[in-house]
Amino acid sequence: MLQVTDGARFSASGRLPSWLADYSAFCGDSYVGVSGAKPREATMLADPLLIFEEGRPPDRPLPAYFASVGTKDPLKGDTQRLAAAVEKLGGTCEARYYPGGIHAFHAFVWQRRARQCWTDTFDFLERVLSAQAAG
Repeated sequence: MLQVTDGARFSASGRLPSWLADYSAFCGDSYVGVSGAKPREATMLADPLLIFEEGRPPDRPLPAYFASVGTKDPLKGDTQRLAAAVEKLGGTCEARYYPGGIHAFHAFVWQRRARQCWTDTFDFLERVLSAQAAG
């Protein structure tokens, strides 16, 4: 969850069962306290997505990002927003979407899509770290 302080946004979509939407709101409130009760400065690190979406140019180049998500994960929208925000700031975000994957699908290593996610993750790391070492 890349925007913890607004877990209630999942209820608005109407695509989640009510218990899961409620749990998403509960997670945010448990992490940072009751929504809106604290000033923005106190919770901004809980919302890295909002920091990127503000569009302020970074002080230094952004690192390369790898964001993997299943297409049935309620957090897929966070991944899409992250990729768009990072690229708008001039960074790169390799977003990968795994058909049919639920939240934390990559933990089910007996599934082909989970193994593909891990392969893609390690390939990304190898490319980025090799480029840094060479540069």
